[in-house]
Amino acid sequence: MHVSRQVIAIGSLALLLCLAAPGWARAGSADEMEPSHIKVPKRIYATAPDGSWARSGLVHFSTLIEQLSGADVVFIGEQHDDPATHALQLEILKALTEACDGRVTLSLEQFERDVQGALDDYLAGRADEETFLASSRPWPNYPEHYRPLVEFCRERGLPVIAANIPRPLASKVAKEGFEAAWDAYTPQEHMWVAKQTTHPKDAYYELFILAMGGHGAMPMGEDAVDQFYAAQCIKDDTMAESIQLQLESQPYRRVVHMNGSFHSDYWLGTVDRLHQRLPLSRIVTISVRPVDSWCDCDRYTELLPAEAAALHPRGEDPLGVPLADYVIFVMSPDWGAAPTFGEPPVEEELPAEMPPPQPATTEGEQQMPPMPMPPPEGEAEKQE
Repeated sequence: MHVSRQVIAIGSLALLLCLAAPGWARAGSADEMEPSHIKVPKRIYATAPDGSWARSGLVHFSTLIEQLSGADVVFIGEQHDDPATHALQLEILKALTEACDGRVTLSLEQFERDVQGALDDYLAGRADEETFLASSRPWPNYPEHYRPLVEFCRERGLPVIAANIPRPLASKVAKEGFEAAWDAYTPQEHMWVAKQTTHPKDAYYELFILAMGGHGAMPMGEDAVDQFYAAQCIKDDTMAESIQLQLESQPYRRVVHMNGSFHSDYWLGTVDRLHQRLPLSRIVTISVRPVDSWCDCDRYTELLPAEAAALHPRGEDPLGVPLADYVIFVMSPDWGAAPTFGEPPVEEELPAEMPPPQPATTEGEQQMPPMPMPPPEGEAEKQE
């Protein structure tokens, strides 16, 4: 089993920096789009504070929600086109809403600031769905992946934040450079962009370069890469500012922000920009990784490259910076493609709390408790 960070990051960046507007989405009925209430098969790992989360062990879903309920902001880093990831996002949003007595706000990368009015009108019942979709530029995969989130918020009366910079304004940075684009924005357009944005050549820049193919291997020149990086950063700053404004206006609500994992992995990107604005805020990050097997995923290490980790504010050990506070594995569409693979874990069979660690088998390493065996094929559906 192998999940490529480079492939994932490039896929995420392609969507984020694509200069063409997304196609118009058509939505079916709520019954057609709403996923079933079957729990998403998953493995949840909490990160160890001193480095690799691989030694910290499995966490039960109820424990995860308990921890998230104490945060001001929860980032869920997604793979944009993975069905299991999006089903998990809805499961977390529902559980956290219940745990927080409805005091939750959903923030989305997938909607842009200039359509906040259209989104608000739809949530409040002042506009029908057809009108909303015609004026909000939803992503092509909105019906199957993001509509369930918005419909849940509409049903429960939860705010939804259109957090991102309008695509044409970010594209202008990528095409013309930051200074030229910034000076060309109209006063109205400046309202849709973060008031402050920077694009330093730091750890995030190094990861961006790696995602683009690495130093010396990129098909475009350095100036062009820097312009694309500035466009990436202005997205991060705008989303961070959107979350900041929501927290300041309704501090009693937890914000759950959905974005491509590149924006939040390693506590960089939007997470770092929000921390700069609100250094005392309690931020928890989740990175969701679709895999084709449960085999050895507890030893799966997507650690920060040494050249980037050396600059990272939260990790001094270049081999000990984890992806996120929680890394959650879900079943990818290619499940079973690996030579050997296990059946999905059954959430109901996991104990409420994981048993205490067994005595260390080797110095500094603990023996993990085995995963419970699933019921025979077909029985899991009956239990639901």
